[in-house]
Amino acid sequence: MPVESNKTTKQIIILTALTIFLLIIDQVSKAFVRAHVTLGEYIPILSKYLGITYSQNTGAAFGIFSDGTVILTVISTTMAVFCLWLFFNTRKVSQLNNIWGRLSLSLLFTGAVGNLIDRLFLGFVTDWIKLPPIPNFNVADSCITIAVVVIIVFIFLPMIFKKNDHA
Repeated sequence: MPVESNKTTKQIIILTALTIFLLIIDQVSKAFVRAHVTLGEYIPILSKYLGITYSQNTGAAFGIFSDGTVILTVISTTMAVFCLWLFFNTRKVSQLNNIWGRLSLSLLFTGAVGNLIDRLFLGFVTDWIKLPPIPNFNVADSCITIAVVVIIVFIFLPMIFKKNDHA
């Protein structure tokens, strides 16, 4: 087996384990909050700067698509399937055929599936992390946000700087 293929296989195994771990953390933390925190209750961790507030989100980030569970379920499902396909076919997209591309796809998949599970079984997404002034969010949302940062910093910016070097 070539060294590059062996390296890719190890990355896939590690990132698959990371995805499973993060999905478990996401679902367990949401279940814990639903079971132990009253809807709307604020439990301070760092005074008013960080805490737990249980909220039920029927929309998307920042309140868009409020009561859009059906359309968001379709979008999440499509996103998850697309990320999964890309994850195992990164050789077809050179910008994603590296650890950063695979990591970002793993995190996007985790976020999409974590919130999709809530939408399918509860009809809403459980948000619980309160970090003012940002609206409440959860572990799945954090995965999506980190994936976007990874894509920008490790994929888009190098492409831009590489293009400018040849100009």
